[in-house]
Amino acid sequence: MDAATAFFLESRDGSLRYLSLFKPAAGTPARGLVLLVPPWLEELNRSRRMLALGADALRQAGFTVLWPDLFGCGDSAGEHGEARWQTWLDDLDLALQRLRQEGEPDSPLWLWSLRSGALLASDFAQARQLACHWLMWQPQPSGEQVLQQFLRLRLAADMSRTVRSYADTTAMRQALQAGQALHAAGYVVRPELALPLAATQLKPPGGVAGARLVWCEMASAATQTLGPASRQHIEAWRTAGYQPSTICVQGPQFWASQEVTLSQGLIEGSLRALCAEEAFA
Repeated sequence: MDAATAFFLESRDGSLRYLSLFKPAAGTPARGLVLLVPPWLEELNRSRRMLALGADALRQAGFTVLWPDLFGCGDSAGEHGEARWQTWLDDLDLALQRLRQEGEPDSPLWLWSLRSGALLASDFAQARQLACHWLMWQPQPSGEQVLQQFLRLRLAADMSRTVRSYADTTAMRQALQAGQALHAAGYVVRPELALPLAATQLKPPGGVAGARLVWCEMASAATQTLGPASRQHIEAWRTAGYQPSTICVQGPQFWASQEVTLSQGLIEGSLRALCAEEAFA
């Protein structure tokens, strides 16, 4: 069982955010602080159990982990159709302030993300010039590609109707540019969320020589290696001064599965990487 403490925090506008805190048991040597930046839409719902198990494993190893439900997600205030990119960035600010209150002040800080969460984390760190280590699970390096996947869901739904709302994804983008929200797969996405997402790229923040990057991917048994695109992105982080390590494990794409699926190998590999002696030099 995961040992989390759940609570609400009041945001700048007075609405409530729901957070889950995974704190090491008394007497456990402190290893660091971890802020979890979750993915969006249905990938978050399908990944909740896996993320909770990962957070609890880090807790047992001595990390203090904080997992915020962003505005319009989970048990936090608001509807997803009201969410804005800037609001989510502000939510991470709120969570990081609380995380630093919960852990040792000089502990190393890690941003842990899954899928599209890596883009939000990257934008957050860039804007705030945040010096930290990174744990990325199956990161999506392009916000444009994430948005395109969402638009295709809407297009597929339209094809089953007699009268289609949009001719193609170009028409959907034009609707977003005109200020219209889009509905797909049970979610509403506003332009103030979709357009900043599409403009975001996964880029290493500067000025953090020696910081760690742990890049993790799931793979099939036949291709248990990182692809060329991933290696290219990792090399960009190395060039920026980060010390990268990679984890590639066989297992299910748990964020895409209709059933709850888990990967103990991913959790164990991440834990070994974060607990490596050089991570705390």
